[in-house]
Amino acid sequence: MGADWIRRHGTDILRIHAEDAAFLLTQRDLALETPNHRLIDIYDLEQRLQGHLDALVLAHEAGCETAGTLAQDDPSGPAAAVLLHVALRQQRPAGVEAALAAATDWRPMGHAAAWCGADLLGTVMPRWIASREPVLRWIAFDICGRHRVDPRRHLQPGLEDRDPQVRARAIRLAGEVGRADCRDFVAAEAGTEADIAAVLLGDGARAARLAEAATFPTAPGPARRAAELFPLALQPPAAQEATRALLGRPATRRWGIVALGALGSAQVLRWLADAMEDPLDARVAVSAFETITGVHVAHDGLERAIFPYDPENAAIDGDPGETLIEAATPWPDVERVRDWLSAHAARLPTGERLLFGLAAWTFTGPPEPWLRFQSRHRAVALTQAMRRPQAPLPNWRSPVRLAGGSFTRTW
Repeated sequence: MGADWIRRHGTDILRIHAEDAAFLLTQRDLALETPNHRLIDIYDLEQRLQGHLDALVLAHEAGCETAGTLAQDDPSGPAAAVLLHVALRQQRPAGVEAALAAATDWRPMGHAAAWCGADLLGTVMPRWIASREPVLRWIAFDICGRHRVDPRRHLQPGLEDRDPQVRARAIRLAGEVGRADCRDFVAAEAGTEADIAAVLLGDGARAARLAEAATFPTAPGPARRAAELFPLALQPPAAQEATRALLGRPATRRWGIVALGALGSAQVLRWLADAMEDPLDARVAVSAFETITGVHVAHDGLERAIFPYDPENAAIDGDPGETLIEAATPWPDVERVRDWLSAHAARLPTGERLLFGLAAWTFTGPPEPWLRFQSRHRAVALTQAMRRPQAPLPNWRSPVRLAGGSFTRTW
């Protein structure tokens, strides 16, 4: 391959690396919440992402310039995030400033920065977390959350930050790292994010408020997290009553079904099978059914041979994460599901919360190898978090690595 060819086509190749890196940043964040991604799939995404980022970094100034051009051409957050990552690793302050100026969405910025090495982050985090720039403070707290690092004395000022986005990220971080000493600061805040953080820190009163159907969050992301969490924090009678209230309102019915999966009662399985008759409820009911029983509809022969068209669903429209979760959930063959229940329901433990067909207290450490799917790691993490309010939330979103011939992560 000659020098002339490289001069003519090198920029095009670097542009492809930058575009693919931006795409994979978004895909990885979405994949970490879906029911069909396994650790091997996450590992594949991460290795591809790392390869594209490394190519830009190794291209020196040309790589940073290409990432900068993409950030100018594409106003999406991921493009600016790629520039931030490359500029950080190449130690180009001007590139960092350009990335911050171009960013229209802060969320990918923390993701891309967190992908840098610990040594590099150690040199910038003290400045960022105390910066006058809200975006840098937000990124610093997001990096801490992604790595489950306690920012110690810096967290309390974040909980009182004048910028609402920074304050909200600091509140969420308090729950992620188990800072029970900050519970009063979290309790002073209103809203779903504060409710979720307070519940993770052991505040049972906030769990009741989080579960109120009349004030249940309308945004799909917070709504799902609320529905997965309050059944674990409330006493069973209160959790059941709150779930019935959600199921009774069309606007919150989806989240009531999610809450049924978290409740883990074998008594609701036949109701869930009936709910699978409704196209709007079918796949969310599958997820709840799988969470309780441990069955996998797609792999255990319970899936429809022919899929219907996706119905319009106002509960998830416009939310990429929830739309992907829905699309990745199989369409059930209801009669086969009922046949499975007839054959297996009697073997399920009764009188206690079930998680994947076992008593929920069974899951005390990192997920077993047979729990291969991301959504199952998430359920185990939340279960364990509610037992230990002062411990960090187990990190089902951490990078996957290959060790001893198997895929694992820092839990």
